[in-house]
Amino acid sequence: MYGVRWPDDPPFALNRASPPRIADCDPSVTLRSTAQPKCWKGLFSDADKTAKQRMASRPGEPAFGPGDYLLYRSHFGDLQFFHSMAAYDGETAAETQQRMRMWAQFLWGVATKSIPTDHFIRTLGIAPLTPYFPGDMTATNLFATGIVEVRNDLDQVALGVLLHMLQDSFSQAHAGRAPESGAACERMARFAQPGKIRQFYSYAGQVGSLHDHEDTFKALGLQTLQVSPSVVDASRALLTLWKENAPWSEAEKYFDCAFALETPDAPAGPGPFTH
Repeated sequence: MYGVRWPDDPPFALNRASPPRIADCDPSVTLRSTAQPKCWKGLFSDADKTAKQRMASRPGEPAFGPGDYLLYRSHFGDLQFFHSMAAYDGETAAETQQRMRMWAQFLWGVATKSIPTDHFIRTLGIAPLTPYFPGDMTATNLFATGIVEVRNDLDQVALGVLLHMLQDSFSQAHAGRAPESGAACERMARFAQPGKIRQFYSYAGQVGSLHDHEDTFKALGLQTLQVSPSVVDASRALLTLWKENAPWSEAEKYFDCAFALETPDAPAGPGPFTH
């Protein structure tokens, strides 16, 4: 559960030399919404406002990147692939999918204990991932900065983070999917193929309240009643492969099925969540 929640609320250290000028931010305490709720909300609001300004002045590039706080990057910047979303308006679906594949490969490696959690991410041999975490960052301090109690279960944490990306791709505020066809996965016929992705959305240009409406329990209920395979079926497929200790070469076949694109060059945008 900690892993599934992690992309929405990743713990990180505040800059002690230059702490945020926001009330209730204590640089000596690892930032999470549960530890410093007022500070977290203040930073989230600042990220939202700054992202919209940068979208206007610097279109065609992420609003935030390496060196910025993880909260800014994961919701409004270059790490929006955590949530099956594009880094900026105009990014093609194929580019977003490529970033998601790189992330999934890393997470699967940690989840199956084939990637060490005590080596710097930049040394792991996943070249596309290196620019995102260029410093002395390990899987341990990425997933568990200041949260010592989960460090013995980072395999399960990584699986939860991967489930979050998969599950978010079924939210209509994250990606537009075509109706399911009833077909089996092409390279893994024991699983059914979800509807193909038509377009990924980017969060910075969306209205938060409209986005949130699609992430509710009611939206999930409608989806599971009307769609098959649903987000629950897709999650079960991924968990099945993990329990079988499938290598990435096998798990990638399901990735290709679950995140298949209808139109690879479709540009990202806010979708119908702007007003």
